[in-house]
Amino acid sequence: MKSLHVPGTSSKKNDRRIHKTAPPDCQWLADWQQECSYYFRRTYHFCAQGDALQAFGQSGGLQADLVDIAKDYGLENLDILSHFDADNLPAYAQKVRQAENSILAAIAAGGVKLDSYDSLDEFLAENSQP
Repeated sequence: MKSLHVPGTSSKKNDRRIHKTAPPDCQWLADWQQECSYYFRRTYHFCAQGDALQAFGQSGGLQADLVDIAKDYGLENLDILSHFDADNLPAYAQKVRQAENSILAAIAAGGVKLDSYDSLDEFLAENSQP
């Protein structure tokens, strides 16, 4: 069973992303994205609801990891907090989505397939014990 990763708490000492000569570990990035997709979804939700405080709080937790991911994977445009505007949450949600899409593109380019389901029924069918 995977442990839950809390954004902003990466431990550099034991971090599998740190490589001297090897390419970045795209499986690690995929695992991170799947665990942290909740924070992205909550950010989008609170932006849509007009709740600036919660939107900032949810995405703020992601920013430290996004800085490390940008360096480790050579990704640009992962700085989301500098674009936060409490008076324009739809634009902020779009910026957060761009950052998430950059991560998803890096995962796909690394040859890692993310688990994805069109419905709860599909998830249950593929993951339930017979």
